[in-house]
Amino acid sequence: MTAADIQEKLAPSLAALGVTDPDFTDALAACSTVHYFDKEQSLVQANQHPKYFGFITRGLFRYYYIGAEGKERNKSFYTENLPVGSLNSQITGEPCPFTIEALEPSEAILTPTAKIAALEQYPAFQDMLNLITRQHFLRNERREAMLLTLGAEQRYQWLLDHEPHLASRVPQYHLASYLGMDAVSLSRIKKNLKP
Repeated sequence: MTAADIQEKLAPSLAALGVTDPDFTDALAACSTVHYFDKEQSLVQANQHPKYFGFITRGLFRYYYIGAEGKERNKSFYTENLPVGSLNSQITGEPCPFTIEALEPSEAILTPTAKIAALEQYPAFQDMLNLITRQHFLRNERREAMLLTLGAEQRYQWLLDHEPHLASRVPQYHLASYLGMDAVSLSRIKKNLKP
């Protein structure tokens, strides 16, 4: 795939972030490649240093932690045109504290972390990073408030109001973990909400 093809695939993601600098988009496309993921294939495992950061062009990824007892707890889900990778690791250089895995066959345009430093010379890179950081912060703060202040039924309603696309794409047991409940409780709530 040519750099022009990659740039075309990146266009919706970059447009959503307001990135318009052609020099930066050319440089980003030149050092990025298309990666395909099978269902349940990982981009990075917890406690590893990520090799890539990029954007989802097709598919769905979940970010999850593994607790001391070995239980998986879903942190977030990311779909088309959203960034994919560990922002924390990108900024701090520390290992990724969670696993990122495809929940369905997916495609992403990824830039090796080793090549990202070369992009820092472009003001558009810092603008993009600032906006991604802001979006992550707001998303995490809203989810935290939902988990800490709402009852189980209200948490499911929050999902339907704020992230409705997940209800039809994410398996119920993963949604339950994301909402801080078990799958049986979520099933009961869904039945009670039906007209």
